[in-house]
Amino acid sequence: MNIANAATLIRLILGLVGAILLALFGPSAAAPALLLFGISVALDGVDGYLARSRNCETILGRSFDAATDNSVLWVHLLALVEFGQFSVWLIAAAVVRELFLQGFWDYAEMCGANIHKIVFGHSRYLCQVGAVMAGESALWLGEDGKNDWAAGARLLSTLLIGTSLLIGYSTLLLTYYLNRDVLARGR
Repeated sequence: MNIANAATLIRLILGLVGAILLALFGPSAAAPALLLFGISVALDGVDGYLARSRNCETILGRSFDAATDNSVLWVHLLALVEFGQFSVWLIAAAVVRELFLQGFWDYAEMCGANIHKIVFGHSRYLCQVGAVMAGESALWLGEDGKNDWAAGARLLSTLLIGTSLLIGYSTLLLTYYLNRDVLARGR
């Protein structure tokens, strides 16, 4: 295992431990879960930098990084569903969108279509990260009806998940529209 993949493994462990703490101990563990999630996200990019600077980039490393990003994000989102920060249908819509979008992008790339997934993918990911951080902040602040900060954080988390859905589905439509001739020919 090279140093870049070791950094990715550390990010994965930190993120999963945060989600496990939240799942096991509930809102009382929201602060450590938020901290571990934040560190995991903040370290995203370090693994890629290490791989590029030490000339040890691999397809496995790139896939491991993407899988780590998604795994950490989705386990935290699912833990937040458990505590009522998100509704199940909203997360289900996001999961379906992710699966459909990835399959569509893979097909479009095979057909030779021009894909703009870096810009859209990063903005979508940042919205999802913001949603997790706002949702865990709402749990940490405690939503007892008297805390405006917690209510505001919960609203922000829902808006950010909605925005990530909008970005994802808009990307899908834009990719199809800009490449409809290439996609129609197929491969």
